[in-house]
Amino acid sequence: MSLQPGNKTLKEIITHESFDSAPFEFMKFTLKAFNLYSLSNSPAAPQAYALVVDDAHLIKSDEMKKQFVDMIRELPENLVLFILSRSEPPDSFSELIVKDLMAIVDIERLRFSESEIRAFFTSRDRLYGTSLASQYRDN
Repeated sequence: MSLQPGNKTLKEIITHESFDSAPFEFMKFTLKAFNLYSLSNSPAAPQAYALVVDDAHLIKSDEMKKQFVDMIRELPENLVLFILSRSEPPDSFSELIVKDLMAIVDIERLRFSESEIRAFFTSRDRLYGTSLASQYRDN
């Protein structure tokens, strides 16, 4: 349910009966309750926020997918939305991609190069005093 089991506010949000019956409307209501909409166009740079929606591939309803896109269009500039899915975004997201409002980070972009892997193990070795980099140098 949540990686923050002690976060009472988050628990209230995701266990609220309206979250299951109308999740997007409830998310918009919650964002407004936290003033994330009204602060987005403030001249003083507001704090940035991130919202993570996991398992988006489980959304099967075309109507829900359309509502999702509508919600994304309404998000304030200070809120970054991460949609985690095991499948490609549906066609309803095409407009967001074309307008550069959405980027896809696929497996190719997540894959580390050989030099990045070496740099990771080398920095880890320095930090923890280990020798993992040497173990994988020839492999």
